[in-house]
Amino acid sequence: ASKLDSYASLAAFEADAALIVENALTYNRDPEHRVRVAALKLRDAVRDVLDRTGARRDAHRLSFHAILDDLLRLEVSYFFAHPVDPVAMGCPDYFERIARPMDLETMRRRVEDGRYDAAPDALAADARRIVHNATTYNPDPAHPIHQLALQFGHAFDALFARHFAGRSQAASTSAVVAGASSSSSAKKNGAAPQSSSQP
Repeated sequence: ASKLDSYASLAAFEADAALIVENALTYNRDPEHRVRVAALKLRDAVRDVLDRTGARRDAHRLSFHAILDDLLRLEVSYFFAHPVDPVAMGCPDYFERIARPMDLETMRRRVEDGRYDAAPDALAADARRIVHNATTYNPDPAHPIHQLALQFGHAFDALFARHFAGRSQAASTSAVVAGASSSSSAKKNGAAPQSSSQP
């Protein structure tokens, strides 16, 4: 079987196509060289076919759903699965301290609405938002929700890398914690019972 049959994702195929172009452009620096010209045409043709046929969009959506499905199977995602309910979860000041809530249910809705179609990194940004919110509301590194958020971030990073190989993320979800501001009292990202702060 050809290598075309062995690609695990469209992103992996795109990465190899980009490498072909990059190598051709690096080795053939003369703007008029026929190999360089052909490489640029190949790059444009690949982009055109993937955009025109909707293959990229469809592949991205399948990957998005697969990532979310895998995350929801993990225990660490329990507190991040649905929007925070400040009353039920005992965190009445949640929306005062967290300006941009995010959760997996909202991300799923955005997938279905096509919000991530053109930019997979937007999905990663929302996952980073979940981690940021959880560690901001629960700033104590020893807090269970803080720790779960970090584990969630690592799990997301691994899944995203598997589906979008060759893509560089602006920042991994776990790196976001460094930018999380320390809030006065340890609480939630999502939100849980009063006894154990939340996401």
